[in-house]
Amino acid sequence: MKNIPWKTVQRALTNLPGEAAEHAFFSMLFLIASAGIFSLFLFYAYGFSSQTKEVRQEASLYDFKEELFLDVLDILEKRERNLEDAKEEISSDVFNPG
Repeated sequence: MKNIPWKTVQRALTNLPGEAAEHAFFSMLFLIASAGIFSLFLFYAYGFSSQTKEVRQEASLYDFKEELFLDVLDILEKRERNLEDAKEEISSDVFNPG
């Protein structure tokens, strides 16, 4: 195995920002393209792989419970009857007894 000249690697890394600044347009194109490729990879990993999984449906909180509905309906009807009975009663005028 060949030895890597670390001075050459260090020199290349220190010159990288200067080269990127000199060729700013192509550097930005490279960064945008790499971000796009990375986002496509994430989309594939989480978008398409989730479609292959089987999802089991469990009971929902919003399932219709007929017995509970009928109990609530009965309570509302009783309240409505009590309100109608209260309208029929004639209350005395507290401010003008007479």
